[in-house]
Formats: sequence, structure tokens, C-alpha cells
Amino acid sequence: MLACEYDWLTRRLVATRGDKSAVSVFADTVATRSFKGGNACHGWIGLPFQHQPGVAPSDILLHTALHDPSAERQQQSLGVLRVNLMFGAYYQRSPLSEMLGSLLDGLSMNNLEI
Repeated sequence: MLACEYDWLTRRLVATRGDKSAVSVFADTVATRSFKGGNACHGWIGLPFQHQPGVAPSDILLHTALHDPSAERQQQSLGVLRVNLMFGAYYQRSPLSEMLGSLLDGLSMNNLEI
């Protein structure tokens, strides 16, 4: 799915903005807590992105286990993780340990596990 979306986006943008704009695609497939509970709360998050225009994309794939007690809190934690991931991919790539450490900014192991 990520490769298909990335290819579709680059085909549409390269002609008009390929030399000026870096391209990224974000997708996730996540199961949060169901109404009845008892289900496994986890998911996959993917981000192919260019760190500068015209270069081959880098890929980040994460698996996360969600530990918050409600679907609403799990969704909030995922939102924070998404923002941290995008920020880290574009602004904290080097050193890699800095980016990885920033993924849980504003979160704890009580919220989710990567």
C-alpha cells in the first residue's frame, strides 16, 4: 500500500514540483480497543519520505502495541506518535539515536510500545 501510494504521488508531482519538493506518504493500520475490550491493540505505521527533493525515499516502518485503557486515549497517543515520527524523520535524522529517542516525546511506556 505504501509503495503504491508513494509511486502514485511522485508520478503526479514530479513534473510540476519534483525538483523543489520532497515527497512523503504516511499510512497506518491500527486496531484500538474495541467496545467490548479484550482484543489485541496494536498496529503498523509506515512513512516513506525523501529528505531532499529528487532522492530515493527512505522508509520507516514501526509496529506498536497500545497500552492505554480506552480507544480514545489510544488514538490520542497514536496522534502524538505520528507527529513525533514526521518531525523526527525530517528534522532529527542525525544522529539516529536522537530521532528514535524523540518518538516517545510526550508519551510513556504506559501509553504504547514501539
